[in-house]
Amino acid sequence: MKVKFGIVVYLLVISLFIGCNEVNNKISENSNEIERSEEKDNFQGTLMVLNEEELAIALKEDYSITIKNDIEANNELIMEGDFSKTDTTEENKVSHIDRELNLFYIDTSNNFINSYTLSVPKLVIKSNDTTIRGGKIKGDIYVESNGLILDDTKVEGNIYFKDKKNKDSFKLENTASVSGNIEIE
Repeated sequence: MKVKFGIVVYLLVISLFIGCNEVNNKISENSNEIERSEEKDNFQGTLMVLNEEELAIALKEDYSITIKNDIEANNELIMEGDFSKTDTTEENKVSHIDRELNLFYIDTSNNFINSYTLSVPKLVIKSNDTTIRGGKIKGDIYVESNGLILDDTKVEGNIYFKDKKNKDSFKLENTASVSGNIEIE
């Protein structure tokens, strides 16, 4: 009788241990999902890039890009392409999507804003309605499109516009600044 009771207790303890371990694993998986969803809330739909190669591809293929560290590019970078989306709730209405380049990242684990520097010999903007947010750009920017906005971005270089219309649609917002010339080329 004692042996049977001991076996039953042993099996109950093992079952309890296995069950608790599975619950802990599910809790860990759910907390990772929560962290990932918080990151998506801050930068929803944005592509995270870490180096020049990733950034060069993203500038041609993605409407929203966030760099997650300083990038020193050796080559000219070109942001080109206009993006649109179809709204299925309004009879397939097609709308334009503004381009974004975020030079900062919000670390949700400690609510700290990391600001980054993009060093580039030449950044060419060919996408209409582009916003560059935060951080710093070291190098010259050549604008061949309308609606460029620098929002809280420091530019250590010049900005050259293709024509007057491009320059007239340009905006500096918040604490954005340009240390060099802003002129039509």
